[in-house]
Amino acid sequence: MTVRQNLTIRQSETWSYVYTYGGSSPIDLTGYTATFKIAGWGTGSVALGGAAGTVTLSLTSAQTEDLGEGSLTGYGAFADAVLGNREEYERDELQDIVRAYTVHITSGAGDVTRILEGTATIIRDVDV
Repeated sequence: MTVRQNLTIRQSETWSYVYTYGGSSPIDLTGYTATFKIAGWGTGSVALGGAAGTVTLSLTSAQTEDLGEGSLTGYGAFADAVLGNREEYERDELQDIVRAYTVHITSGAGDVTRILEGTATIIRDVDV
């Protein structure tokens, strides 16, 4: 089951988010791998917590600094659905940036499941 969760990330800060797969009845993620993809940018780090079912997403301060660059052009139906058919965002110094993201897990048998999706709002840092 895919959960929609919107995230807020402050540019230039170290960031992390912990999600428990299965909620109050955690699903054992031992033997799984995971990917955390942000549209128009790249991939972040993801660590799985085995029997606890935790999924920890993280970005370094250098990565969050870089999140303000690029565009969403060409990211297809998912980005269109999440972001309302917006292909390009203005890069105004004070305007937040919104990007689609997904988290997929892969079992030892190779089965892939999207467990998280939504938008990541990047709150811009002020350039002096």
